[in-house]
Amino acid sequence: MVTISFLVPAVPLLNILLAVASPLTALGRDDNLLGAASPLTDLRRDLAERSMSQELRDRKLPDCNSDSYESWDDIADKPLFWGNTGAEHYADDFISEQNNSDHRDWAARMLEEILPDFAQSDFDSQFNAVDKGGLYYLYKSMENFHSFAKAYKDKLDRAAFSTAQEVGDMAEWLALPDGEADEPLDIFGIVSGAASIGSLLSSTNPAVAGAFDLVSGAADLLGNFQPKPEEKPDVGNEARATIDKMVASTIDALQDNISRLTETVFGKFGAIQSDIPQKMLRGDVVNPAVSVFGSGDWMRDHATEGLDASIAKQKDELKKSLVWQMARLFKRIYVVVRTDIPQDKCTEPNNAWDAEKSRCLDMLSWDGTAGGTLGGANDLNEIWNEFQLDKFATLRNAVDCWEGSGGKVGDVKPNDDWASTEIPYCFFGIEVLKGSYESEDMHGMLRLSGDFPGQENMEGIGFFRLVER
Repeated sequence: MVTISFLVPAVPLLNILLAVASPLTALGRDDNLLGAASPLTDLRRDLAERSMSQELRDRKLPDCNSDSYESWDDIADKPLFWGNTGAEHYADDFISEQNNSDHRDWAARMLEEILPDFAQSDFDSQFNAVDKGGLYYLYKSMENFHSFAKAYKDKLDRAAFSTAQEVGDMAEWLALPDGEADEPLDIFGIVSGAASIGSLLSSTNPAVAGAFDLVSGAADLLGNFQPKPEEKPDVGNEARATIDKMVASTIDALQDNISRLTETVFGKFGAIQSDIPQKMLRGDVVNPAVSVFGSGDWMRDHATEGLDASIAKQKDELKKSLVWQMARLFKRIYVVVRTDIPQDKCTEPNNAWDAEKSRCLDMLSWDGTAGGTLGGANDLNEIWNEFQLDKFATLRNAVDCWEGSGGKVGDVKPNDDWASTEIPYCFFGIEVLKGSYESEDMHGMLRLSGDFPGQENMEGIGFFRLVER
């Protein structure tokens, strides 16, 4: 046969069989990731009814060559490299030829068909010996997938634990009043948005497309398998307990979704391939469980490199969005496009000049009483430094969200990849007003403009009187 030289790590493989061919308990909710009740060899009883076609047995794949190892992360055209292995279409065809495209235990069953007497040592050579060298890369990718999923879940646990004290600190700093918020906290949106921010991971390891797809796919499924928290959080002394509970339950749901997707990819009994979100599908094949590995995105030298930095970044962004939304719900802050402030006067602690639109952005607060004061939110002047909030980026994100959503607070739209340094759309979404500020008998009032989403036909109306109606 013709040998194509492929790149194989010179260091020993992590225990691939723990990831694709033996009982697992690593992901918590799954006793066995593959769905089998016992190790790979016990699957032989199924082969009579679910066997490999002769065409697949005879199909030759290029050899892998351990003498030509270079860094997988440095492969210039990884999709081309991956396609040349032939592994993706081989696995896809194997699943498709089973009864009803049954993908249960597909990775273990395919390995049993090809290497019934496999050994952990010289794993790549064994594939070469049966003319299936390209499949080595698929199993290595599956190992990386499992390693990343497990590590990400474990680190989420630690991040969630430390968030409890920080929520209490935020509530204390904000000096939240007693009572209950007027509406629920969009905790699913906040966590999904934070999970889509991973620029630090991208800078240390550029080959993270597959990892991002898994995490963002799990975030997209929030609410599909778990009820969305709809309780209105208490404030004051109860803020820490109620909000922390919401954060913890949402992170639990995210972890559960990562487990669910991992089980689906590996073919655990009862898993349905259609549960895999479209954004995770990269390959040009029929079966989603195989398409997840398309383009060679999971061929990485170190599956979890940079993950600590990424989790820390996501936790920081979660904290920023949480404190902002707590201020919105409990301190009644508003972002205001001020028509009465020129650039040279846009210098107050809560002001930021929007050079692109030539307008001054401000943050005001309302005391919540009928006819009450709309003021300068002076008690929150230090929120920017205290919680490392980028003032302009935060205010502009809120305005873009309001304008882009037709005059209402829109839903958070997570970033499309971890290479982006942008704040997710509507991540800091709150109510936005436009107008000129007036003070009358010690009561602040905003004279609304009529050319702004949500304020159509309201030219000249005073905001605090509008709220009073």
